[in-house]
Amino acid sequence: MLLTAARHPGVFLEFSSHRPRHMSKPGSGWEPLLHHARVVFGTSTWVNPGPTGPPADEPAALPLPADVVAAWLSGNAEALVARAAGTHRG
Repeated sequence: MLLTAARHPGVFLEFSSHRPRHMSKPGSGWEPLLHHARVVFGTSTWVNPGPTGPPADEPAALPLPADVVAAWLSGNAEALVARAAGTHRG
């Protein structure tokens, strides 16, 4: 999954069944995702029941630059919607 996203700029990953707060723990297996991949944030309330606010706050606590957090939370999704609509964000 990560190699596909790394090789193809138009591929984004969505991991709604996994909480971001666990991704920066050493040995979690998420290290390559934090380093390489483009992510679209989502929530799966059937897997993680409860309000969506706390999971949405968790990417900011990861060791990621602010622009990457913004991309994860909305920017990457906006780019995908723009591409689907035939426009491009610039």
